[in-house]
Amino acid sequence: MNLRKLFRSKEDSKYGEVKLIRALVKLMFSILIRVMLLLALPVLAFLKLGWGSDFLMVIIIYAQLLVIWRQAEIYERQNLLLLNQFEPSFSVRINDNMLIIENVSQNPAYDVGIVRVLREDGKPIPPEKWREYISFPEEYLIQCLSPKESGILSDFIDETYFFWKEY
Repeated sequence: MNLRKLFRSKEDSKYGEVKLIRALVKLMFSILIRVMLLLALPVLAFLKLGWGSDFLMVIIIYAQLLVIWRQAEIYERQNLLLLNQFEPSFSVRINDNMLIIENVSQNPAYDVGIVRVLREDGKPIPPEKWREYISFPEEYLIQCLSPKESGILSDFIDETYFFWKEY
């Protein structure tokens, strides 16, 4: 639940504390239900089937495996976020048959260039034939594109061979 939606205006702020408490109670209740469902099967098996202390050890091992699994998931997410934190983001536009790229992130981009050219039918053009359709600037392969900096990647010789989407 998004807690920002609880406070829409100053008029609603007097009821905001009540809504916040209700939201927190709902959150705690949903967490409690999930924990109870997670533990229901092993506890019922222990009580109804009358298994002894061996089964209690199995329950403890099961709970430890769940904790390890959850920690592994958290590690993978944090690792992915850390890796993507330093990736640059780009804005690409076409202006007067020129393909212009702008680094809109806070991180510099190195060795920026074109790796695939598609025709109108969506099939890739082999790199050997790119020069028939595209002319590149003298300094092709932009060595470093600083944050908020733009650069020209290519000029289209005949744009009828290509397609693009405008967003």
